[in-house]
Amino acid sequence: ETLIVSFQLIDDNKLQSAPPPGMLYWTGGARFWGGLSAGETAPYPRGERFSSFALLDTLLTSLTITESLLPNLESIVVSGHSGGGQFANRYAATSPFERTMLPGGRNIPVSYIVMNPSNYLYFNERRFDPLTLDLEAGVVDFIDPSPPSAGHNDYGYGLDDLYSYPSSVGIASIVSQYPCRKVIYLAGEADIGDGNLDTTTRGTLQGTNRYERALIYYEHLKDNFGVANLPRHRLATVPGVGHNSFAMVTSDKGLWHHFHAPMTQAAYDTAVAAARTEGRGDVTSDPASYNLVTQASYDAVAAE
Repeated sequence: ETLIVSFQLIDDNKLQSAPPPGMLYWTGGARFWGGLSAGETAPYPRGERFSSFALLDTLLTSLTITESLLPNLESIVVSGHSGGGQFANRYAATSPFERTMLPGGRNIPVSYIVMNPSNYLYFNERRFDPLTLDLEAGVVDFIDPSPPSAGHNDYGYGLDDLYSYPSSVGIASIVSQYPCRKVIYLAGEADIGDGNLDTTTRGTLQGTNRYERALIYYEHLKDNFGVANLPRHRLATVPGVGHNSFAMVTSDKGLWHHFHAPMTQAAYDTAVAAARTEGRGDVTSDPASYNLVTQASYDAVAAE
């Protein structure tokens, strides 16, 4: 059996009206990187601010600190797709939960699954050399960006100018703990479009699309830490899948790394039916967000 906890982090651009007074929200995408929630100067002021990573630390601690709550808990998986993949990557690197917060005496393995993020956390200032890049041949060289790009190694992309949460952990701890963690990078082989892709200079220094960025990032880790020092990091590509969280998780590799078991046909059919119903509701209630500029495109997506 699996307990699935969906960790909801609301960004201000998703709010259509004033949220309840006790509800936290974030501005500027900082929620994906452990940034602080909105404070007193935000559109809907809040008296206290919390790091999104500190909140997950608290949640995981509450699930593990009392063995009687979940006495048969065998493992914890922190997984995310797209922006959630950015979250999982940075949380795996910066959180002290495994090292200092997991209650003593409980041997609960923790793993992290990073799926199709738009960017990654690098551990040095070098980025891939586009002039020598040949992924098919496995050739990825790393150089200092030229011309230099201001802020290309700031936190989120690198380890400069850290947010308060990673700063409290410290660069030395981040660099030492990340190679030892169990991190799975799932990359959709068809995730080569630019929809909602990070197209900033700092983003493009990591590759031209999400699939390419995943392959390059894995080479960066090997280049920076050494293959022998990454015993529990794995890259797995998912054929025929683009930027689609459902297809990623329900792929053979997605199911194995999340649940260590294949999905039965009955469970798959039920999940597909539920996803279609939900998707149909999304499209019909908010067609503008799908950029459906013709009746034919609307009808095609609604039918799907």
